[in-house]
Amino acid sequence: MESEKTICQANLYRSVRENRMPIHMSAHNPNKVKGCILGFAIGDALGAPREFLKDSPLVSKFEPAQRKGLRLGQFTDDTQLLEMGMDSLLAAQGEIDLQDHADRLIDWYKSGIARSMGRTTELAIQNLMNCIPYTQSGIDHINACGSLALARLLPYAIFSAINRSPYKMSQLDIRNILKVTHAHKKVYDMGRLVSYFIQEIANGKSPKETLDMILFERKFLNRSIRKKLGMVKDLSESSNEGYAAIQEIGESGFIEDVVFSSLYGSLKGGSFEEAVLISANGGGDTDSRAAFTGAFYGLDVGIQNIPRLLRHGLERSSELEKKAADLYYLRR
Repeated sequence: MESEKTICQANLYRSVRENRMPIHMSAHNPNKVKGCILGFAIGDALGAPREFLKDSPLVSKFEPAQRKGLRLGQFTDDTQLLEMGMDSLLAAQGEIDLQDHADRLIDWYKSGIARSMGRTTELAIQNLMNCIPYTQSGIDHINACGSLALARLLPYAIFSAINRSPYKMSQLDIRNILKVTHAHKKVYDMGRLVSYFIQEIANGKSPKETLDMILFERKFLNRSIRKKLGMVKDLSESSNEGYAAIQEIGESGFIEDVVFSSLYGSLKGGSFEEAVLISANGGGDTDSRAAFTGAFYGLDVGIQNIPRLLRHGLERSSELEKKAADLYYLRR
């Protein structure tokens, strides 16, 4: 027998499906970059009120995240770190300046404006403050595999995707950006996976086409990751509603759970709004999951296919959109 939560969630998603939007748009369009950045922040703000809270009401719009001290439409530390990466990239005119990353992390820590902070990020920043160089500051432990470093990486993945071949980000670049705070191999693997999806979606493939290509080629990363991607694909094509599927994939803050469940949301949703609501209502690490779902889907369909109410209800929406445009026009 379906639970009351499952029935309520199914009705919520069906109501969103009534207004389906175009699936994806042409490559290298500034609206795609804007969609990715704002999509991330919107997903973050939608998911924040339910993060790790059991039996909390489902969200269908922006709600205050009272436990975090956030008002309607405010985002969490995930988007703060996304913006930090974007600001560093813009300040360095498209170059990777990891000393700048380190300095910005310390300033953020000292400023008191951090909207919560993962323990791994906090330990890494403390290492930086104790004069440990950014090449050695990251935490390399299986229990230090959260997703926050991926938020810093995302602007670089976008910038790499829209650049010509000589200016593409290397695998070593991905590792170096991440390991300022998170140095475990699983974080690096997920960084490569997210960057691959960003690369392909930015160049015209949908999230589903990208996943199908990985499974068909059987070369990318390892068999365990491809097996989990196959599971995500099967669940997205099944009749399972989002909550149960995300529980099966994994709803924790462990980086693999966040990335795979966020991909599920982007595959399952028939519109931007439906996709991020699936992720935001999935339980567990709802803000990080919905943020990456919003990034994948927003990059795919562009900012014009993100509902105006969500764009206008997001804090500092115009400023984030301008920075996204600046990032696009910085390409080479």
